[in-house]
Amino acid sequence: MGQTTSVRPASCNPPIIRLVQHTYNTPHEAISCKRHPSPAKDIHLLQKTSISCKRHPSPARHNTPPAACLLCCSFLQLMASAEQGELMGNCAVAQAVMAEDGSFLSINIGYAVGVTLGVLVSGGISGGHINPAVSVAMAVFGKFSWAKVPVYIVAQYTGAFAGALMVFLVYRNALDVYDPERTLSSAGIFATYPGAVINSTGDTVDNFLYSGNGMADQVLGTAVLLVCVCAITDPRNMGITKPMIPVAVGTVVLGIGLSLGLNCGYAINPARDLGPRLFTLVGGWGAEPFTASTADGVAWWWIPVVGPHLGAILGVFFYSIIIELHHGSEMPDGKVDPETATSNGRQGTYTPRKDPNGVCSTSMEAPHRQQMPIALQHKS
Repeated sequence: MGQTTSVRPASCNPPIIRLVQHTYNTPHEAISCKRHPSPAKDIHLLQKTSISCKRHPSPARHNTPPAACLLCCSFLQLMASAEQGELMGNCAVAQAVMAEDGSFLSINIGYAVGVTLGVLVSGGISGGHINPAVSVAMAVFGKFSWAKVPVYIVAQYTGAFAGALMVFLVYRNALDVYDPERTLSSAGIFATYPGAVINSTGDTVDNFLYSGNGMADQVLGTAVLLVCVCAITDPRNMGITKPMIPVAVGTVVLGIGLSLGLNCGYAINPARDLGPRLFTLVGGWGAEPFTASTADGVAWWWIPVVGPHLGAILGVFFYSIIIELHHGSEMPDGKVDPETATSNGRQGTYTPRKDPNGVCSTSMEAPHRQQMPIALQHKS
């Protein structure tokens, strides 16, 4: 790289220059502050590392304390969980149950819209984690930091509880008229329970679901969710654009609800079920939401908590071994990915990236590559 002749003020002086020169093995003239840039090709290195001179320091936007970042993510998770799990989906259930002003389709659309907006709200910061089963599964496969899991889970469950409280406050008078005794007929607005079917003679049977069948239902539904979410957010698959990711995820939830909602209401999200169930425990329904059982006498409440976690892990595992391991070195646009190509820049093996927000290869967007300056790429 040629020597530059730009003149810098005296304040832009040797201490920071020597530090950067020592760290990056770069000529003195290749480094400058943002206010007095060098014409060298690798000036964008300064933009990535926020290097500056004493007279013109760079903003401290990249020095945000980790605790503050986690707190921000927690707040967004709480808000998204409340919106997705309860305020929109369960309000749709309340209308269908208490006023017969809805249908099974309207319930599914309500939840799908809630998920879409929840991911839209929190996707840019937390990766759209509104489901603890997703957070844990990504951490199991190294795609998400275990240090963030407890913070996210607390926010997800707290948000679901708060969402149930909002539903109760909005429809309190209607609940007093519909079910003043607070029985399971209205508790089903907030959490899932074994469903009912109509037999061939037209009679309604509401005690048909066994615990094993219910567990399999939750495992399968959540596995389908995670396989689809991994595919949607994998930049090496179909390459869905960032603005379309929330819509695609909401569409997956709609499809699962329309096809797998009969047995027990497709919880597929432990926070969406247990958070509101805890609210009914303290909100006037007593212990009955936790003593309700399946046809074989097994308490139901823990199945939509454990089942989604198992299904999420299976879903990520399935996607990893069936799809992710077979990616080549070319991106969907036909370009060679420098992170996966070998030294000749043509052939390579795909290695899944670890992203701090952890939805497969992603936050809810493709991870940004830290591109090395051109001048430094040829120094190895």
